[in-house]
Amino acid sequence: MTVDDLARRILVRHREAGHLRLELPAEVCHAAAGAAMEAAVGAVAGVYRVTFQAAERRLAVHFDDRLCNAADVARALRASLGNLPPAD
Repeated sequence: MTVDDLARRILVRHREAGHLRLELPAEVCHAAAGAAMEAAVGAVAGVYRVTFQAAERRLAVHFDDRLCNAADVARALRASLGNLPPAD
């Protein structure tokens, strides 16, 4: 599966100022990929909490909307998709 295919399958389930909750494709819902996505999104200036929940296929991101926005979060997440480690 390509990065574009994975990115298209990520759904926004909740969005408000400073918070995104995303539904992830099952292929990336394992511990190693979750840690990589958390690190990539967490590196965005303004992001202060990222929570990956594999069983729920969810990534929740909390950020200071004065320092970054949902598009910044989305770009970081998409950039990480090409480098995710395989499932153990």
